Amino acid sequence: MFLEEDGYTSITVGLALAMSLVLMFGLVCVQWSSSKAADIQNVADASALAGAQNVKAFTTVAQVSDSCVLTLGLTGMLVMGAGLITSAVPGLQGAGVKLTSAGADILRSRQEFAQSASEGLQTLESFLPAAIAASGCAVVKANQEGSLSYWGVALPFPETSLSTYDTASDLDMKELEEKSTEVAKKAEEAEVSKKEMNDSLERAWRADCVDDPYCMRSRAESLAHLTPDKNPNYAIPDNWTFGVALMRSRAYYQARAALEQPISTSIEEQANSAMRKSFYLFATQAMMEGYYTENLDGTVSISLPDLPHNTEETQASKLFSETLWPKSIETEGAVLHAYSACPGLHNSSGAASLKEALQGGYRTCPVCKFDLAAMGKTASASTNINNGYEHYWRIVVEESKKYQDAKKAYEEATKAIKALAEKGADAFDKAIQALGVKRPRICPPGAWGVIGACVRGEADLPQKLSSAFSQTEPLPTGAAISGATLAVDAATGENNVLARFFDALHTEGTATDDDFAGALGSAFDGICGLWGSLLMAYQAGFEKISDAGSSFFDGLKAVGATPLGGWLSQKLSSIVGALGLEPADLRLRKPVLCNTQDILEKDGLDTSYVREVVQQLPASGSPDDILKSFSRMIEETYNDDEVVIAELPIPGTSLKIPFSISIKKLLGVL
Repeated sequence: MFLEEDGYTSITVGLALAMSLVLMFGLVCVQWSSSKAADIQNVADASALAGAQNVKAFTTVAQVSDSCVLTLGLTGMLVMGAGLITSAVPGLQGAGVKLTSAGADILRSRQEFAQSASEGLQTLESFLPAAIAASGCAVVKANQEGSLSYWGVALPFPETSLSTYDTASDLDMKELEEKSTEVAKKAEEAEVSKKEMNDSLERAWRADCVDDPYCMRSRAESLAHLTPDKNPNYAIPDNWTFGVALMRSRAYYQARAALEQPISTSIEEQANSAMRKSFYLFATQAMMEGYYTENLDGTVSISLPDLPHNTEETQASKLFSETLWPKSIETEGAVLHAYSACPGLHNSSGAASLKEALQGGYRTCPVCKFDLAAMGKTASASTNINNGYEHYWRIVVEESKKYQDAKKAYEEATKAIKALAEKGADAFDKAIQALGVKRPRICPPGAWGVIGACVRGEADLPQKLSSAFSQTEPLPTGAAISGATLAVDAATGENNVLARFFDALHTEGTATDDDFAGALGSAFDGICGLWGSLLMAYQAGFEKISDAGSSFFDGLKAVGATPLGGWLSQKLSSIVGALGLEPADLRLRKPVLCNTQDILEKDGLDTSYVREVVQQLPASGSPDDILKSFSRMIEETYNDDEVVIAELPIPGTSLKIPFSISIKKLLGVL
């Protein structure tokens, strides 16, 4: 029947064609069944990844919230520290008190934000299992095609929250505020003393170097013919010291004593010249005994001699007690003379002092008329009128005393400031330590992973594959599971959670640049910069955070204003550097497939648990029923399209950025 002499018979050919068609249709049916049977695994994979995407969304919000709470706390503390530094600088204490107050406001905002964020995150986390399940269901539903029907769900592990929401501690700011205020009060006292010092120094400089109508420099040039090296001019008071005036006076009186000669042969002029010369020699000795010393510890020791300009002051000086004047014994008694060539001196008897003459009842010479009163008048005219050198020297001496009194008060105030600043630094240390405690530990449903479970019902072969050459058998029911978890997206680098979050806020126009510029003002220009630096340094580790704090302190005008500002800045910087806060991991995460057993083992389960869940899914029916049961749970809790998790206050402004979650976007199904 199949072969003949010339080849195959027609029956053979017909049977071969029939068998070929049967095999072809059979293989097509097998290929279709195998393909559709394998598709259920892809659907389970997609369901697990969709559920993990919800976990990612929640984790991102929690990461941002945690970083904002800590960096707002650091910002507030650093601003308060800056206030303490600035309060310690005379002239800047008012700004320091304002900075301290601004830091306290930031910390209060932090507390408010932390509380609202904690409540909002707990609420959001409460319906996260429903959101995960609903997202998984939505993906399963979306994969239905023709006669293929799927239903299933995404299961989070752990099933319930294991997070701890310890709210940020309410930092004790009262002590630091009080110390800043106390420091500011002492700094105000120091500022007054500093101004008195500067004013005294300037008045003394003017008496020494600025003609009004004359000064010591111009009178020394005119009367003693001093050269510029001994008679320097200081155009501004910056480098001038009381030592300049003292050295000028030493040279001046030495020159005047050497140059002194009577300008006529009259007895009166001869006597006056002798008294002038003795005054210049006395002044030279007094100037040599005076001193101006700049000590190694930064203090200055000053002692400028007072020169007598009347009878009382002469009697109180060495001119009264030194044995300088010629004495004669006359018939009427002892007589004191102004100079040895006095015509009234007949019986010379050595020398005596004005003190001896006064106590011994000496007579006044009727010729030269020398006595204590005459000597007291010698420097009177040049002191009491504005063309005399002694007039301006007296101003310098008086101002040196005022300067020293003011400097003593300034140094005492500075010591008090440092002591109070030490206590303030201790209060700063105590308060900033509280930033490292009661940090939230986020472990939401799905933190270990999400398992997608999917069931497929029976499916008939397409009519195009049905023919007389193949036996039509339906595709049997099937099931599949898949696991997904969050993995660090190393390719995105650092800080992308924060960077993308704030980029999104800016894109959505939460607040325009003009709003921020108008609200901040120049007084708070550095505060938001500090906060931004802390946020962006947060992922890099605490070393970067410490660097941001030190840079903020170093940028203060107060740091360079006085040595005390630099000392306090270094002290607070070291406190921040030693704090060692634990930074959050802000790297972006992405859902990836993983072994379901790895997820289950973390919860102490095995695959039998998932099998039980799959078996409990309806063998038939609409996936919409499963989806709606979860969706309705969320809709009943949140009817609005968006839920505000918390409001983020912007330091130094009245602006608040809402942290909101779109329920529709979170689920992708409502």
